[in-house]
Amino acid sequence: MYNCWVSNTGYDTSGAKSGSGPWHVWEDALSVPELLDMLGTPDASLLPGLLESPKEGFLRWAVDYVAEKTAVDCVFVGELTGADFDRVDALVIESDGMCPDEFSYDLLGTPCQEVLSKDLCYCTHNVAAQFPDDPLLIDMGIEAYMGLALLDEHGLPLGIIVLLHSSALSDEEARSAGALLRLLQPRLEAELRYRRAMQTMKIVASTALSAGGTMRQLVSTLVEVTRMKCVYVAIHDQGESSGGLAQIVASNWEYGGTISIADGPCAELAVGGTIGIHDNVRDNYQLEYLEVGKAQAFFAVAIANPDGGLLGHVGLIHDRPVHVDVVTLPLFQLVVERMAAELCQREVEKRRLVLERRLAKRQHHEGLGILAGGIAHDFNNLLVAISGPAEIIRMKVGENVEIGDNVETILEATQQAANLCSQLLAYAGHKPANKEHFDLNDLISCSQRIATMYTASQCTLGYQLSQSGLSVYGSQIEVQQALMNLIKNAADAIPGRGSIRIETEMVERSAESFANAIVGTFLGSGHYACVRVIDTGVGMSDDQISNVFGRYVTTKETGHGIGLSVVISGIEEHGGALEVESEVGVGTTFSIFLPISGQKESPDIEADDSSIAVNGERAVLVIDDDELVRRVLTSMLSHAGVGSLLASGGSEGIAVFKKNYRSIDLVILDYTMPGLKGDRVIVALREITQKVPIVLVSGNIDTEIVNNFKEPPDAFLGKPFSNQELMKTLSSFGVISAVKPTQK
Repeated sequence: MYNCWVSNTGYDTSGAKSGSGPWHVWEDALSVPELLDMLGTPDASLLPGLLESPKEGFLRWAVDYVAEKTAVDCVFVGELTGADFDRVDALVIESDGMCPDEFSYDLLGTPCQEVLSKDLCYCTHNVAAQFPDDPLLIDMGIEAYMGLALLDEHGLPLGIIVLLHSSALSDEEARSAGALLRLLQPRLEAELRYRRAMQTMKIVASTALSAGGTMRQLVSTLVEVTRMKCVYVAIHDQGESSGGLAQIVASNWEYGGTISIADGPCAELAVGGTIGIHDNVRDNYQLEYLEVGKAQAFFAVAIANPDGGLLGHVGLIHDRPVHVDVVTLPLFQLVVERMAAELCQREVEKRRLVLERRLAKRQHHEGLGILAGGIAHDFNNLLVAISGPAEIIRMKVGENVEIGDNVETILEATQQAANLCSQLLAYAGHKPANKEHFDLNDLISCSQRIATMYTASQCTLGYQLSQSGLSVYGSQIEVQQALMNLIKNAADAIPGRGSIRIETEMVERSAESFANAIVGTFLGSGHYACVRVIDTGVGMSDDQISNVFGRYVTTKETGHGIGLSVVISGIEEHGGALEVESEVGVGTTFSIFLPISGQKESPDIEADDSSIAVNGERAVLVIDDDELVRRVLTSMLSHAGVGSLLASGGSEGIAVFKKNYRSIDLVILDYTMPGLKGDRVIVALREITQKVPIVLVSGNIDTEIVNNFKEPPDAFLGKPFSNQELMKTLSSFGVISAVKPTQK
């Protein structure tokens, strides 16, 4: 049986007055033989013509054939057009001059509007009176009307075939004409589908597959392919359907901005998946964009990002039920793939811009680091020129307390300036090259005067140090710098009166106990030297704790130093851990854990006039481009009874060494100099002789750089170094003899 298709949903028919007068809806389900019987004996050309493949001339043949067999005044086949498919464009017309060769009209208020919702309808007489809003009927003087909807494979209207007559038709004539249209209907629909497919292919070829096709053009293409009322493309803000929101980037309807997907039909959309709701979507999801689109049917297809995650989706909305899954159309899939490529390209471009910004920021940081390193190098040279003479003066002042106190103030200020240089070097990414075994308690005890300078007058600074020694291995300067930063941070966190307490102890920790540490989450079980900085300040929330160690982050009204990132880098360098406990309004505790070295530091040697014995008439070669440094080192060596040879650069130093190496006990070599740097000078000196020890000095060098020298130095001194450190180095190589070692 050939069943008549009747829509039970339909288009808006408010402009028509159906169901009254001679307007009929043909709902009979008749077989092909029954239809042929109603027609009588058809022409021999009818059935073969219906069986032919789609061709451009069939519509003309069909219109002419219907006009001849029904004897009506006008027959035309029209195609639905317009943004909302609310117009009809006549494709083929046979009217014997009654109608123009080409015309189009709005559906609203015409009998064709009712035909598209009720399939096959006819009016045998007085049709113009029933549709007074249709000027075409009135102008042409039409009395009788018949129309048949032509549908696509999904049951959506593609077009219509219409019969018009200036005089009334009998019921028998109407039934015979209806039977003929029924017989022609499948073939006419096939022609329109073929026509639509060819048009779509052209659109796809010119728009969807071209590099210049914009997203809005792709949306228009998808509307043409699917015949849906609304199509949009959205990017999920968080890359997952659970993200909750999506941003519409293109659509063919007046809706933009952000839509909810967590509460919408796309909530369960997965990568490579589709969603199809054929009817009553608004009853299940009360969402603004579905209301705006007057949604009844809803379809969505996922779009994957370059990493295979969910990037977004294509949504399709129709204002009436659609009972066939339109997303299975090959052309639909082709256009969606092009949309996916466009969105992925946008995502790649977005990532490229992010990477470019990161690179620019990194280059900016590297530039600042180079600048900081250069400043630290020059500043350290000045500090050597200040601290060296001050230490010599301290050894000679004797009982003059006032001069001695002033010298001590100079040396303390020099030490603070050296700490500042260390911070600049840490900011620049440099690591100290001189590491040694030292006692953490001794370091804290020696740093009490400096710590007091870091705290405000209203802060009480207290100590609770362990009775046993806490020997660790590393850079005393860097550990002291980390500790001073924490003390300064604690002082800044106390708005009024408060207290800061420094505690040390040896602790035994398991590997699992470091799971929540800021640094050192992968440390193993063992014994650690622990130092805690406890304040009664304003405290921090969990969010503040997670962000406070950023290089440019501060919770203060005015920032100080270069932030707690210096603490992080110092602890990481020493293979330690850092934990933070804080409560808003109560205070904060920073806990540093450093591995126990298992060794104790040997007593330092303090050199003075009576503790030095000159080793013959030997000399030390000083190679440094800074004149002040050369003068200070000459003075310090002279005070120790050691002669000196001077060179202002690498090339000059090599020449002096080559001429005098047999009388040179030791070389003090600066690393950063114009021309030849220290590592290349060492290679040249070693080629002359391997016997003379070389001590490299610098305030701007990484440990890793020194370790990777082709010819490493015999020792390293970080600028600024004290007279005591210089004398200890000279003693270790036998340049001087220490006869009166004293405890520090």
